Amino acid sequence: MPKTNSILFSIALIATVFIVNTSFKTLDSKPDNKDEEIVWLDFQVGYDKAIKENKMIIVDVYTDWCGWCKRLDKNTYTNKEVIEKVNKHFIPVKLNPELDAKYMVGDKVMSGYELMLYLEGGRNYGYPTIIFWKNPKQKESIEVSVGYKDAKEFNQMLDYYINKK
Repeated sequence: MPKTNSILFSIALIATVFIVNTSFKTLDSKPDNKDEEIVWLDFQVGYDKAIKENKMIIVDVYTDWCGWCKRLDKNTYTNKEVIEKVNKHFIPVKLNPELDAKYMVGDKVMSGYELMLYLEGGRNYGYPTIIFWKNPKQKESIEVSVGYKDAKEFNQMLDYYINKK
């Protein structure tokens, strides 16, 4: 009998640890509700979607090593007003020009770096750079904002582009 009690105790202990760990993972995981975060798309997916839906694109040009890019993700893109405006009025796209990828814009195939230069009018402004592209069917109406923006400043920019439509 002592061996059976030991086995039952072990099973109960394992089950308790599993339940506790699962609860903590649930608390730490990202929200499932798209209204609680910006739904960022890969450039190609977002570009195709923006053309289909005739919506403006926001392109967040970033790199993995950029501290200000990470700060933008952590402090600005988590702001409730920013999330609501971006998800409602724009197609949000992330572009890391350092990734080994190819993108198609119109009939042109470009690397990430070439795409960044295309969107930035031939200049590399650094990171982060935020690009507002009103009409992705054409190269016109591309506006560039360079550097970190806090939530208040970014909300003002969003209001400007929403009203400019």
